[in-house]
Amino acid sequence: MRNNKPENVMVGPFGEVLVMDWGLGKVLNDTTAESFGERAAESQQETANGTSTAHGIVLGTPGYMAPEQLRGDIARLDQRTDVYGLGAILSFMTGDSQPPEGRVPRGARPIRAICAKAMHADPNQRYGTVEALTTDIANYLADLPVSAYAESPIERLARLFNRYRTAVLLIAAYLGMRLLFIFFSRR
Repeated sequence: MRNNKPENVMVGPFGEVLVMDWGLGKVLNDTTAESFGERAAESQQETANGTSTAHGIVLGTPGYMAPEQLRGDIARLDQRTDVYGLGAILSFMTGDSQPPEGRVPRGARPIRAICAKAMHADPNQRYGTVEALTTDIANYLADLPVSAYAESPIERLARLFNRYRTAVLLIAAYLGMRLLFIFFSRR
């Protein structure tokens, strides 16, 4: 897509995500494009529009462009370039600001780790595919561990407690009542 930014993404009436601007979209698999004769037509249209993306031409929105895209290195553009843009959008959506007094709200570390991995300067350190990024976001939303963040044992226990709060409280109430019963029956 190459031009991921919040202004190009809308949410439809049924919660579906709509991409509004495909102006810089490009087929990255040249063999597929050539087999359908699309590559030549695409090049002619880009030249006619003055939006040719030859080596060294930089198109996109600063702040949402991957470093390799900023450098105009089109040979290195792939899914990881879009992963960077999606990570920048996610970072924008989460506020990307440090809370007062340096406190990090519960659950913020994993989402920040997802953003950091998606926006890593080295494409090899990013998520390899958009699907991998989506899986980590879905795991975060389901209160499951995410691959981008190594949680501590205490964080893992807190996450599990929050996920199974009702069951844990019921078991604790049962054990508390059982202990009270044993205590008062021995008197």
